[in-house]
Amino acid sequence: METSNRAVYRVWQFWQLVIAQPLESEDEAEIAVILNPDELELFFRQHISEQQHAVRVMRTLKEAGHDDVELLAAALLHDVGKIEARSKWWDRPVVVLGQTLLPAQSAHWASRGKGKDDWHRPFVIKKCHPDWGAAAAASCGSSPLTVSLIRRHQERLKGNQQSKEERLLALLQWADDQN
Repeated sequence: METSNRAVYRVWQFWQLVIAQPLESEDEAEIAVILNPDELELFFRQHISEQQHAVRVMRTLKEAGHDDVELLAAALLHDVGKIEARSKWWDRPVVVLGQTLLPAQSAHWASRGKGKDDWHRPFVIKKCHPDWGAAAAASCGSSPLTVSLIRRHQERLKGNQQSKEERLLALLQWADDQN
């Protein structure tokens, strides 16, 4: 993605955070068909803006003709690990700027963070939320495939995706990148 397009996308993303509203009852009914009761409870522990993002990712997949329940569940829960360390409104811009301007230092900060409450927190959340989310989803009875998709959702695939998991992961990443 070009720098100017990425900047527009980040402004749009920030605006979605600002205007986020609770889900409509139709949205809740739609996700209740996909998630089990424990997963649904986990989903609703996310910040409203993360819930909205997850629903947009799920709908992007559905509108493209993808109806695999494990993929759709992963779409709804892929960022649920962020509930482990609540993000602040400035975290995302800090991480984006850090990764753009100081990629090596950002990776160092993510791996050297002492925990969820120090100044490294935004970088630690970015790095660790897939593992945190996968663990939370597993404890809620998510399928092994859904758990793996959540854990791997930031892992960039190379080459041709041969396995079902790799094909679904590529779709999840594509839909997440759209939203």
